[in-house]
Amino acid sequence: MDIPDTFTKDLEIDFQGRLRARWSPKQQAVIIEQRVGKNILPSLPRKSYDNERRQSLAEGYIPIMTVSASSRMRCPECSTWVEVPDRETRQVSCLYCKLRGRSTKFTAGFYPLNSFLLNHLKEIDPLRNATDEMAKKMIEQNELRTELMQKQLAHDAESYASDNLNRLMQIPTFSYAGLKAKEGTTVKGF
Repeated sequence: MDIPDTFTKDLEIDFQGRLRARWSPKQQAVIIEQRVGKNILPSLPRKSYDNERRQSLAEGYIPIMTVSASSRMRCPECSTWVEVPDRETRQVSCLYCKLRGRSTKFTAGFYPLNSFLLNHLKEIDPLRNATDEMAKKMIEQNELRTELMQKQLAHDAESYASDNLNRLMQIPTFSYAGLKAKEGTTVKGF
C-alpha cells in the first residue's frame, strides 16, 4: 500500500519533520513515528527487536501510533488478524497470543490518511501550543490536586500529633504494669 503524497507532505509541514509515516508490511498498517535522535539502537539490546523496529531505531525514530488500513490489522507478534477501533486509538490485545500464554498488546486504530488523522495527531501532540482554555483547565486541576494533598497532609500531621502528644511535648509518662503478688504473700490494704 502506498501512503498518499499529500498526506506525507502535510505531515511534514504540520509537524516540522518530527513525524513520519511508514508502511509496515509485517503488520499491514501505517506506522506513525516520531524522530527522537540520530541513532538510538546502540544503547538498546538488539535481540529484543525485530528487523523493522531495529531499522526505525537506527534511523532515530520510535513508533507513536499504528494506523490500520482497515478495521482489521495483523498482530505484530503472530500475524493473526485483530479487530481495531474506528477513528479512535485504543490498546488492542491479541486473543491468539493470549491463548498461547503471551500478552501481546499494542496501540492501534483505523483512520483514513487525511486531515482527520492530522487533526488527531495535532490534538495529542505535547509540543503544540495548548489553548488558553486547556491551560486554565490544567491549572485548575493542579490547584485542586495540590489543595487535596495539603488537606491530607494536615490531617495526617494532626493524627500523628494527637497520638504522640506526650512524646512531642516531652512529658514523662508512667505506667503501672500491675502488681503481682508472690505465692504465699498476702496483699493488704485492698
